[in-house]
Amino acid sequence: MKLLLRCIRREAGAQLLLAWLPVLAGAALFIWCRHLGTWIAVLALTLWLAGLLLLKRALKQPRAEAHPLWQTLLNNPLRIVWVYTVRTQVMPFGFYLWETGQMYFKLVNGQEISLFVPARKLRMVSRFLNKLLPHATFGYSPENEQLYRENPLQLIKNHSSLT
Repeated sequence: MKLLLRCIRREAGAQLLLAWLPVLAGAALFIWCRHLGTWIAVLALTLWLAGLLLLKRALKQPRAEAHPLWQTLLNNPLRIVWVYTVRTQVMPFGFYLWETGQMYFKLVNGQEISLFVPARKLRMVSRFLNKLLPHATFGYSPENEQLYRENPLQLIKNHSSLT
């Protein structure tokens, strides 16, 4: 459970860091390159303003403990009906560089929550969630996708005992 909370915090930190990049790049471009022309100055200010908007959005994010996934797991885990992972290998020109992992949590009301998880931890987190969410379906398949689109309740194991 602590690993999931760390992943939520890491994702929030990454959003904050990525929001700072256009702020700093826009300011630097404006300071050092505005003498090159009006278009450069306009581009720099646009980049800076876009970064400020992203920064505002990142700062408005709730604390990790208030994240929708965390709250759902703690307070109402029965809302989660389907969980699957996607592992992506980054291999430009066929050379392996790294892997990323993402977990998708599909809710009974049709909403989706996703979370980046280190690829090497995906199996461990999935095993933990299997115990925490025994009613939920795990793993992606086109059949599961179709069932979810038709009626998310169909993905609940032992559906008759829960209704």
